[in-house]
Amino acid sequence: MSFETWNKIQDAQEETYDILIDKTLKNSEFFLKINLKKQTDAKAYIEKLIYNQREYFEIYKPVYDAIKFKTKHRGIKYGAKFITAKQYKERDKYQDLIAAYYPRSYYEPLWNMIDITCDKPTKDQILYCQMEYRLKWVDYLEKYLLKEFPTNKFSDLEKAFDSVNFEAIEDNIKSHFSSIPYDFYHSSNLSEGFFGSNLYSYLKGIKIKNNPEVHSAFGRADNIIERTDYVYCFEHKFDKTGEEALNQIFEKKYLDPYKVSGKQLIAIGINFSSKLRNIESFKFRTLS
Repeated sequence: MSFETWNKIQDAQEETYDILIDKTLKNSEFFLKINLKKQTDAKAYIEKLIYNQREYFEIYKPVYDAIKFKTKHRGIKYGAKFITAKQYKERDKYQDLIAAYYPRSYYEPLWNMIDITCDKPTKDQILYCQMEYRLKWVDYLEKYLLKEFPTNKFSDLEKAFDSVNFEAIEDNIKSHFSSIPYDFYHSSNLSEGFFGSNLYSYLKGIKIKNNPEVHSAFGRADNIIERTDYVYCFEHKFDKTGEEALNQIFEKKYLDPYKVSGKQLIAIGINFSSKLRNIESFKFRTLS
């Protein structure tokens, strides 16, 4: 078989694959709207769905990447897109096999998108199909969330700082780190500096003035935020404890230079977790 003929076959099979993915997504959208009517907090429900999908993806990402990297040439991904109309019609034969790997639910109708390159689909093939579907499903959920529940992170976080609402401050920062694509999280790059610089850039991007690495007599604070009536001092740790970060602020006297400002002084210690890729511990203390 010539290379050109092979590519034409691939194109036809990939088109079938994409149709199945779209059909599965439409099915998921249909049941999402039904389930949302049953929820008391629709926003929290969608956020939970997104979290669960991302958690699953993180677990199986190494396998998914390994399959993708087995690409031979354009359009061939370890047989993951080899689907024909006949194989699609015969998918019912493989439901028991699929169910043995993954539970059936509204959001995992795998039997609609399984490819068959041999007598039975392999676990890798099933996983690849499901990961492709989950990526598109999360993208849809995030766009739906933004459309139905628009937020102004700048306004929300400003209000949180000015009203000393620690829960809202923590939730807003957590939301930011949750929105960072998994591709940006590489184990070799994760560090206190990664999270600290990312937080600085986020705050600066939404126009909240913050000063990183502020030097004083006994050390340097990771971040200082001055508001009209308050001064916030942030100290970050990585895979340690929030209490340790909080104690360092007082041991190094980072807030001492602001005691004559007439503003209320607030210390916040944050521990970032490599496993959670987010805030693991958020501790705070106010000075009268």
